[in-house]
Amino acid sequence: MEGWQGLLLLLLLTLRVCSRDVMEDDGDVMEDDGDVMEDNGDVFLTSFLRKVFQRLQERRQPVVESGRTSPREPGGPGELGQDGPARRDPDQSPGPLVLTKGGQVRGVTLDQAHVFYGLRYADPPVGAYRWKPPRPVSPWSGVYDGSFPRAACMQAFPCPAGTTSEEGVLFAYGFFNQPVSAVESSVYVTAIFKQHALPVLHKYLPLYRHADRRAMLAQIVTDFVFLCPSRRSARAGAAAGSGVWLYVFDHVPSDHRVWSGLTFCYRHACHGAELPFLFHSASVANLTFSPAEKLLSNRMLCHWGAFAHAGDPSSRSQQTAFCREQRLPPWPRYSDSSGWLVLNLTRRSHAQVGTRNQICDFWDQLGIYE
Repeated sequence: MEGWQGLLLLLLLTLRVCSRDVMEDDGDVMEDDGDVMEDNGDVFLTSFLRKVFQRLQERRQPVVESGRTSPREPGGPGELGQDGPARRDPDQSPGPLVLTKGGQVRGVTLDQAHVFYGLRYADPPVGAYRWKPPRPVSPWSGVYDGSFPRAACMQAFPCPAGTTSEEGVLFAYGFFNQPVSAVESSVYVTAIFKQHALPVLHKYLPLYRHADRRAMLAQIVTDFVFLCPSRRSARAGAAAGSGVWLYVFDHVPSDHRVWSGLTFCYRHACHGAELPFLFHSASVANLTFSPAEKLLSNRMLCHWGAFAHAGDPSSRSQQTAFCREQRLPPWPRYSDSSGWLVLNLTRRSHAQVGTRNQICDFWDQLGIYE
């Protein structure tokens, strides 16, 4: 049994023992096919947990379509190596076979269309051929397996990237419109992260003491889905030689109408909070900005405009008189030489070290993005 399965069973037993006080009155609790139920017929969380456990086991079973297991992971049978195409798995059903100038290619039929993935259009530009015009593909022997997509090539290009500081609030509070207990939040974390659930719970549970753990779930969503992948992509781009400028939008809009009645975002920098500032669209959306917010919006507009003109949001070349009046704060390039500085976009925007670098180190070391 894997670790995440054991944790689910442990939570199951804990819920049976701890979710209710010991009842002496037999009328308070009744048994129905092994599920503990209240006298009003509502199923306890124990029953829900059993169903989650069963569904997770079902999801781990391979899906078989048209005689083959799907999806196939890269690196498996048919992966292209340095010596040419590997052979197909003999247990898999054959797909369409075509003859090209380079050799035979076998694909897959999807929705009544023949698809051939990963076909080379030139020989690899390595060694003396780097930065040279492409050369024709060298012919190969055997049958090339084009039935599954390959990884895309890394592209080096400059870009600004970032998130708001509280991306997950919109999703956690939008999905759970009632308070979530510590036990319930542990169930959800276990269902999502499986074998990684214990270290995630160990990292986040001690940081939150309130009975309602939606704030914890919101922070996990912010870190795992938005903030840390953004940092990971930025560092990968920097390592590949791309110009990357990372930001965190950390301002709570003063005009609550931007959230169209989503009251849980009134005091948070929720997902999308930066858009009316970035696109200078407050007047179009009938929003009211304070003088400080107008300055923040103007500065963001000029930063992105400088990037569009010169490929650098801090560039002063071709800067307009309007942008010179905004006195843009420095936005250092995201790199190890700058100390991995991030621009904090708020009423007093400033460059800073990422405030959640240790948390993102935790997610990276967990290996969950691999």
